[in-house]
Amino acid sequence: YCAGGTSAPGSSAATSINLVNMTAATVAGTMTSVSDNGATKTVGLSIAGRTEIVEIPGPSVGGNLVATTVDLDGGGVLVTESVAGTLGWSETACSRSTAPEWYFASGSTIDGNTLTLSLYNPTSTDAVVDMTFATPSGVSQPQPFEGIVVAPGALVIEHIDAYVQEAPSVSSIVEARTGAVIASELEVESSNGVHGVSVRLGVPSLFKLWSLPDSVDVPGGATSITVFNPTEIPDKVEAIVDPQGSPPAKFSATIGPRSAWVFDTSGQTRIPGGLPFLATIRVLSGPGVVVDRTVHAPSSFAAPQFGAVSGLAVGPAMPAGTVVVVPGPGDQAHPIVAGARVSLLNVVNPGTAPVRATVWALAEGEGLVRLGEITVGPGSSTSLGRSVLEHARRLPLVVSASGPVVVLEDLG
Repeated sequence: YCAGGTSAPGSSAATSINLVNMTAATVAGTMTSVSDNGATKTVGLSIAGRTEIVEIPGPSVGGNLVATTVDLDGGGVLVTESVAGTLGWSETACSRSTAPEWYFASGSTIDGNTLTLSLYNPTSTDAVVDMTFATPSGVSQPQPFEGIVVAPGALVIEHIDAYVQEAPSVSSIVEARTGAVIASELEVESSNGVHGVSVRLGVPSLFKLWSLPDSVDVPGGATSITVFNPTEIPDKVEAIVDPQGSPPAKFSATIGPRSAWVFDTSGQTRIPGGLPFLATIRVLSGPGVVVDRTVHAPSSFAAPQFGAVSGLAVGPAMPAGTVVVVPGPGDQAHPIVAGARVSLLNVVNPGTAPVRATVWALAEGEGLVRLGEITVGPGSSTSLGRSVLEHARRLPLVVSASGPVVVLEDLG
């Protein structure tokens, strides 16, 4: 299930769906698209073994925003969503299941930023949804965001910025009284020469350990990490920042019920500017949090100058030898953004022993092509650099490791 992007070609965040078949056999299925005006369209899919295809769902259903259900007759296929427009581009995961609760750590409605939440119900029963927003001014539950009925198969759009105005930080909670939904958030920024878009699938569960590798305090810009506690119980949280070539620094905070800690890394003298760092967020006591990273670059940088990404959640039951497929935006034949590609691949080892990770490119007609092997120390992050990834260009990437890892790509 994918949601959050706009429908029309040339719109602010036009949606495309990437499907990567990791198996050797052809996988067939369907993709059903639905717009916020109620139109639906189902098309057939066929993804040959070890290939990638791109589908553009918006033109077939119209409307303003679009959501999709991809239904396949076999496993081994990864589905992701990209959005792109004149202000920039972004990419997010699609979800393999609905959930009764979704959380979004960050967002902003200042200076004309728009913040839009998509509620998609791909099930056969009604869902009734309430939404709550946490800002620096307190908790807000506007009446129009209570008891939202999302009919079976429907996509409902809620414009947060219309009611939660001029808030520098907006954390959102989606709770279904009945039923279950998919929830995604689209943020568009265009002010003071800084432009960008961010599409993010919500987080359906709380975690006590999060990683954000290769964070950088951009000179002349601003980087922040938002840690959101959506529960009624306080969380005591520690942030460990480990810059390359510098001693690690620890920061701590107690986050009250339904409130957020916006940790401005750019304003910390103990974090060197311009040096990549691994940020590890650990809950010392409390039920858990959700985590985002937001970056604002100077207006002199190439667009997009704004972006946000969810942190990497580290769960208690990750299987050994995790394989992660990381496609770029679009494919070789259908680039979503000219020149866009994976510029850096960050592999994080949350365990207590070193891990060997091999990175592959999935090349049509060739299968998996080995790019390189790296060793990742316990509790640390190692990147596969631009010189190696240059050979992969826009191809999907696969990481196979000797132990549990989490992976974040930098798209440039």
